[in-house]
Amino acid sequence: MEATHLSRRSALGLGAAAALGLAAGQLGNATPSAAAIARPTGTGYVRYEDLYSSGNDLQTVINKVTGNRVLTFPEGVFTIPSNFRYGYKDGVRLGNRSGGAGCRGLVGSGRNTIFRMASSSQPRWTGGASPYMLIHAIASSADPMITVELRNFQIQGTSLGHEYNGLRLSRANGVVDNVYINGITGYDSVPPGETGGISIFQCTSVRVTNTEVDGRRAGVRVSSSPVMVNNSSGITFQDCYFHHSLTGGGGIAWFESRDSTVTRVRSEYIGSGTGKLAGYCFNHEQSTRITYNDPVMICDRKTTGGTLHMSLNSDAARGGTDCVLTVKNPKWDGTSVGSGKFVVETWTMGNQAQKSAPRVYGPTGAALPFTWLHPA
Repeated sequence: MEATHLSRRSALGLGAAAALGLAAGQLGNATPSAAAIARPTGTGYVRYEDLYSSGNDLQTVINKVTGNRVLTFPEGVFTIPSNFRYGYKDGVRLGNRSGGAGCRGLVGSGRNTIFRMASSSQPRWTGGASPYMLIHAIASSADPMITVELRNFQIQGTSLGHEYNGLRLSRANGVVDNVYINGITGYDSVPPGETGGISIFQCTSVRVTNTEVDGRRAGVRVSSSPVMVNNSSGITFQDCYFHHSLTGGGGIAWFESRDSTVTRVRSEYIGSGTGKLAGYCFNHEQSTRITYNDPVMICDRKTTGGTLHMSLNSDAARGGTDCVLTVKNPKWDGTSVGSGKFVVETWTMGNQAQKSAPRVYGPTGAALPFTWLHPA
């Protein structure tokens, strides 16, 4: 390991070098399926067609679900009601909080089951985190944690004139599987312009698998962080692909979270501002005990930006002392900052200064040399 005392501004200004010769498709990323996926049946599920009546919007159908069942959908485009008018500025809401009825999940027939909002007259948010959520699974205050199932569909971002989040889980544990999210609008790496394709908040057991978040709409980067995890633990990501954001904190941006695992996830082309590709592939703010197995991090293969592979800082705000970060068998492209090595940056937030180095191991379990950008 090398300890290089550079500021983040200096490091990003040095640009990227050396490309990693990773073959396309080396990682088992989620890919589109031409054939429809069979919908689950049984007492825990109910079909959209069996509840829909002429004139119903999507939230009305969700509200008809009883018995904590999961609503299943055929292929087709399903319009989210305009103007984020359900719940508190949700497009649609499920769970057991007011406005969410008893629906405990949405399962489609694959990527050709598409949810999107046509229009919104809401203003750009100006105070704190943006409250706009296309699909929001949320527990009531009386039942502080619910379990949901979200599988086999696409959330398609559209131009609505302001920022918004894609899929949000608030105190809603469960599974997100084979979901494709694209073109969710975000314009900054801090609130209110920072949004997530997937946003996980105050959860304790969520498993995200075979899922892709693409920050582009019609080939143009328009999104903030592909994934945000806030105030959560027990989060698992496996066989996912997060990429091409305009701005944001990271492919996965962790905040005040802990005890989670990331396995075979590829993060690339993560931006930090308009026209730039200078964000972190994975970012850890006041978070700890995060373990990565076989991650792939592509910083910047096409331009001269200076994206870094990972960042971390102290967990003092959560009662800890340091961010404990373990990385096993990473694959990455080179940057001039680290002379081709895997690069991790420590940075400070307030008075919480990171003291211990991350633990990085190669495929045999031996320690792997890396560059650690650490304040002097």
